[in-house]
Amino acid sequence: MTEYQLEKIINKYSRLLWSVATKILDGLGNEQDAEECVADVFIELWKEPEKFDVNRGTLKSWLCMRTRSKAIDRFRKLASRLTDELSPDLTSDKLGPEEELIRRERAQDLRDKLAKLDEESREIMIRRFVLEQKPSFIASAMELPLRRVENVIFRTKQKLRDELGGNYE
Repeated sequence: MTEYQLEKIINKYSRLLWSVATKILDGLGNEQDAEECVADVFIELWKEPEKFDVNRGTLKSWLCMRTRSKAIDRFRKLASRLTDELSPDLTSDKLGPEEELIRRERAQDLRDKLAKLDEESREIMIRRFVLEQKPSFIASAMELPLRRVENVIFRTKQKLRDELGGNYE
């Protein structure tokens, strides 16, 4: 692939790929995160053009699929960093040392249980309860049926309540 060919592809598809990335990263990532996802896809195409197989689909669909994949990876990385940074101190009123210790232990139990969820369920729960996104938005961003998102939220909340003794809301 020549630089001229790559430049034509970038000019033709960059806006589309940027919109794919921003839709997935909405609420967590910023413009720079979306731009980096798109740039990574173009770099991948430049360095390893053989990854694109004409027999499996169009260049447009391959670029969109790779961008979606990179944006989801970036979203998960950002969400993981966000949950790691959530300080229990942000949510507590002035508690005594014993209550604070209990609350911290419960928060750690919850984080441990969330970490054991499958990736899809964990992402849905983070989007819903950390980022406070509506189920319809989550379904659209993750390209899932709304009913599935609602079921994952309901079942996961029930599972967490059962496993953690029902004291977590």
